[in-house]
Amino acid sequence: MKLSSITLCLVILVCLSLSVLAAPSRRHKRKQAVSGGENVSANEFPHLVSLQYSPTEGRAPQHFCGASIISKRWLITAGHCAAVDGMDSSKIRVVAGTNNKDNCQSSNSGCVVRSVSRVIVHPNYNKDYIRNDLALIQLSADLPFSENIKPIAFEGGSIPWETVLTVAGWGLTTDGSRDLPTIAQKGYLPLRTSSVCNAQGLDMQSPWQLCAGEGRGINSCQGDSGGPLFWKRQSTQNPSDVVMGLAGMVSYGPQGCGRQGSYSVYTNATYWINYVKNYVSDINIVYYSNPTPSPSPSPSPSQPCVCSQSEARTDSNITPTPQPIPDDGAKNNNTDEPIPPNQEPNLAKVEINAST
Repeated sequence: MKLSSITLCLVILVCLSLSVLAAPSRRHKRKQAVSGGENVSANEFPHLVSLQYSPTEGRAPQHFCGASIISKRWLITAGHCAAVDGMDSSKIRVVAGTNNKDNCQSSNSGCVVRSVSRVIVHPNYNKDYIRNDLALIQLSADLPFSENIKPIAFEGGSIPWETVLTVAGWGLTTDGSRDLPTIAQKGYLPLRTSSVCNAQGLDMQSPWQLCAGEGRGINSCQGDSGGPLFWKRQSTQNPSDVVMGLAGMVSYGPQGCGRQGSYSVYTNATYWINYVKNYVSDINIVYYSNPTPSPSPSPSPSQPCVCSQSEARTDSNITPTPQPIPDDGAKNNNTDEPIPPNQEPNLAKVEINAST
């Protein structure tokens, strides 16, 4: 599951097999479905879900992005996965509780499908400069928590540089491929300073973004966009318990999938905790420095609103409060200068053709 950078302007993924590499105005090329990665086993990452779309009736929904469960009714993903012109959010389906995106039949008792009632793209999301790349998705009904469906907690503090994190999703696994893997893939990527990504011309802007990669061909690719970058550790209270903390969401990367010496940029989940709380009050927060099990959240209050993408709520009056994160001394250039044409970021999302 090489998570290469997300295809910036996806027009909504319908012809996944044809347009798996849609690239918008300024993209770094998406990386593959963790090349050099491995299969995700059943119930291994119960927070991981597949976002699928079908623009017309009678067409099988196609995977276009990943997302993470953060409460019974809410998901978090990348903004570029939801801010697509012509996308009708009522035609998005969410597949949870399985590592197999194509097998959610009645025979798969652990799998659950939900429709979407509301999409909230960050009000300051900028598709040209890939800024504020996050979105919240409200489901039509609560998810039934179980061994294979659970929320992931947000990392609430700092994660040491070089900490090895996990990235997972159904993105492309080889450069030039058009076929997404049926089984989710995972890869292990060290957390890097922003200077590492910026050395590749990725125009990373601290502190709302993270840089990660191992530089030897394992990375995210198209189809991985919006999926989680997270840590997984044993609980300090009970070694038999496993605790996972969401560090970020796949955003974008350099041209090509799984190339040697490549790294990718992720939206920093910790930075946006207070913003998320404006909509989802029952998220959990954990700390890498002291991993303890998070209590099961209570359901979020229902806020019925069936809206199309054009009606997605964007509250511009909400100002996120940054959470503490390590400072690598990189210049925080907030001038939003365009990325040079030869360094356009590649979004890790599968392109959808709304007219198909």
